[in-house]
Amino acid sequence: MSIEIKQALPGDFDRVWRFYAEVCDAQADDAYSPDWHLGVYPSRADLEGHIADGGLFIAVDAAKKDGDFAGSDCDIAGSDGVDEAVGGTDATLALAGEAPVLGAMVLTDREDDDYLAVDWHHKVAPEDVCVLHLLATHPAARGRGVAKALLRGMVDIAHAGGKRVIHLDVVKGNLAASRLYEGFGFRYAGDAMVHYDDIGDTELWMYELAL
Repeated sequence: MSIEIKQALPGDFDRVWRFYAEVCDAQADDAYSPDWHLGVYPSRADLEGHIADGGLFIAVDAAKKDGDFAGSDCDIAGSDGVDEAVGGTDATLALAGEAPVLGAMVLTDREDDDYLAVDWHHKVAPEDVCVLHLLATHPAARGRGVAKALLRGMVDIAHAGGKRVIHLDVVKGNLAASRLYEGFGFRYAGDAMVHYDDIGDTELWMYELAL
């Protein structure tokens, strides 16, 4: 499988929404789930906004094109891997006539307001920061290197945008996610408390990657 990272377009919204719905549905069987609540985080408006802003990216199989797949014929059985932070079921990857979304992420192009108080290792202006959100691999595509492909794409996109560092957070205790990011080169930068509408005040591990 050759993984391609593509910017999501407005016409991709339905399959992006279905992708996150299936990721959220799988959390009950995942000891290291991000504890997302579809409709609150991520919300429909949030995903639509990220697509409109050009900040939502999807991973697809470059060898397959739209129209090549029927949902019942998708042969991407999940195998657990420490490089994938989300997963748990063998949910269908796509409906007939669509290339399946194997993974997705959101990149925002300046520092998140909730991150301003963190004592980051690299002191840069807010506009020099790219922030990673909502990275996930489809439950049926685990163990195929999708998350790492997304992270490599993230670096390319941040470089192209002239960014100097990438920031992200991991819910405290999500060891699978922290291993993924540390293995890619992210450096732990301390803890922070952030309020989320769906889960309230949440303690986070903060990570930074210098470019």
